[in-house]
Amino acid sequence: MNEVNTTALLERVKRLERQNKLIKLTGIVVVLVMAFVLLVGAKEKVPKEIVAEKFRVVDTQGRTRAILSVLQEGSELLEGSGLLLYDEKGRTRVGLSVLQEGSGLLEGSALSLYDKNASIILALDQKGQRLGFFDKNGKNRALLAADQLGTALYLLDENGKTVFSAP
Repeated sequence: MNEVNTTALLERVKRLERQNKLIKLTGIVVVLVMAFVLLVGAKEKVPKEIVAEKFRVVDTQGRTRAILSVLQEGSELLEGSGLLLYDEKGRTRVGLSVLQEGSGLLEGSALSLYDKNASIILALDQKGQRLGFFDKNGKNRALLAADQLGTALYLLDENGKTVFSAP
């Protein structure tokens, strides 16, 4: 009977030693993983400033949904700097820009709304406020202006020629 108890006791001690080794090994792995995560996280620094000429935001399918950039000559919006927002089909729907001087009837800050057949641009500058209506070809078709001299309304044909103005 003494041999049976001794054998059972030895088996139990071996099993406890295996469990103890497994617990120690698991603890070491957990400590190493946590140290790795802390060290990697400590090395990442948040930049205080990001400098770029253009930022493009895309959706999960990789389609452009927004652009913040300096707008170049011939861009879909007038020259200057601005933010453009696109729909799921890639069409420009909203634009917010700071327009360059000499970019035409509309200068200064502008808010633009687009549809596939027309656009509306509201501009504010030192001269006053202007609301322009553009056709699908980007041609100015109507302009409402208010400045220190008063208000005015201009209606233009497809060639940009004034067909009506008031006053």
